[in-house]
Amino acid sequence: MPVQKLIANTTNEGLKRIREEIGSDALILKTIKRNGKVEFFVEAEERQQPDKTADDELPAETGDPALQGEYREARLKMLSAIAARSDVEPTESNRQMTEETYQPRQSMQAELTVKNLIEGLELTPAAGARLRGYKRIDEVVDNLALMVQPASAVTEGIHAFVGPAGSGKTTSLIKLITRHILQFGEDSCAIINCDRYRMGAREQMTRLGELIGVDVLHVGPGLDLNQAIASVHKRQFVVIDMPGLGMQDEQLNAELFRLSSSHYNIRRFLVLPANLQFSAMQLVRNCFAARKGTSCILSRLDETNSLGAALSFLAQSEIPLAYTSNGPHIPEDIAVGRGDVLVQQAMKMMGGQFAKAALSDLTKEQEFHKRQSSGYSESGNSLQDNKVMDL
Repeated sequence: MPVQKLIANTTNEGLKRIREEIGSDALILKTIKRNGKVEFFVEAEERQQPDKTADDELPAETGDPALQGEYREARLKMLSAIAARSDVEPTESNRQMTEETYQPRQSMQAELTVKNLIEGLELTPAAGARLRGYKRIDEVVDNLALMVQPASAVTEGIHAFVGPAGSGKTTSLIKLITRHILQFGEDSCAIINCDRYRMGAREQMTRLGELIGVDVLHVGPGLDLNQAIASVHKRQFVVIDMPGLGMQDEQLNAELFRLSSSHYNIRRFLVLPANLQFSAMQLVRNCFAARKGTSCILSRLDETNSLGAALSFLAQSEIPLAYTSNGPHIPEDIAVGRGDVLVQQAMKMMGGQFAKAALSDLTKEQEFHKRQSSGYSESGNSLQDNKVMDL
């Protein structure tokens, strides 16, 4: 199987010449863009020679998989050495290929590209192992997105926001309920505040309720959680703001027990910061997530430059992704959780860049701006002028 070098003006021209001059079974080992040209290193099937001796047999034709792998690895090293002498870094050979140019025997180079992608995303070994069998970048991207389970759209029911202190529970709650108001009106929802530990929490939630025109009930000595829910259970959308307690706090188990022991069907939003390590995310899940009825709000996307831990967690825990939150602005900085969008953001971050998502698709942008310019600005209480930062 001799290696041939072919030079063309463009990638498409080179691929056409390879098919015509060498054959459709040719294996493209490497391409290099140099001086406005594209150089192809191609391995072609050697024609059988009648006087061929046993010494001429190549190890790759022996049928031994181990010898075949060693032989191909040696050829790749040889071509890498040739490229290094030119002081030009090789580029992705398959980037501009059309689907018809993907030959089964070209998988070697694609595997190397897939490996680099998985490593660049910083996935955990367990999550990466589920993707290493794919040969093309688009297959990896599509299947990684499918590993993120989507949650159903939330427009009704009773939902408690749980998670570690500082994860953005209150901010996420206000974002969602504000968007709900824009769609269904103020009388369709209510807020139940269970945070009686943080100084000023009651006053802050009361003020926020006044800003958006929503009733706020405070759980305390004179009102337990079930009583609070009973007074507003006919509302379409009821949200419960749980206290931000540390996972080692003795009061945390008592607060979570109130949720699980309630005779109302309370679903949980696990608010999970995207900048946590994978092991910390697992601890948060074990502490706050219920066996059933828990979905994830991935917060702080604007404060991390890698989503590998978050993608790995969502893939391995199989907790549905409900929303992603990427900033403090209310209600813009929240979007319905989608695996494909999250993977694309992760790929943008591979270069060390912070990815900013577009405006959410929960409500029409036109409707949002119309409501913002009329209701809130008339009272002088624009939510943009009263930002809630990492509550």
